[in-house]
Amino acid sequence: MERAFEAFRRAGVEHVVPYFRFPGGCHDDAALKELGPAKVTAVQWDVVSGDAFAKQAGPVAAQVLAQVKPGSVVVMHCTRSAAPTTEEAVRRIVPELRAKGYQFVRVSELIAEH
Repeated sequence: MERAFEAFRRAGVEHVVPYFRFPGGCHDDAALKELGPAKVTAVQWDVVSGDAFAKQAGPVAAQVLAQVKPGSVVVMHCTRSAAPTTEEAVRRIVPELRAKGYQFVRVSELIAEH
């Protein structure tokens, strides 16, 4: 985590957000305790988009739309090499969720509500 945050700083990011997603969601109590001194909050998700290495956006969008509920956190990927259809899927997902009354908020806002 520290190496990743340092890479952001070297790239010019002035305010690195204090949130961390464990790769694959895999962690244990010891890993969570390691985040404490760094003042970082681990964020878990409840909706798996299935976008990693997907060949078509339609199934990704359908999977998200079928699973999402109020307060959901959806895990998606932002690299075209690992998730080439994510952008197209998001362009389908966002309007549908907004039409159903969903709002998109920052993780900090979602956490503050609980």
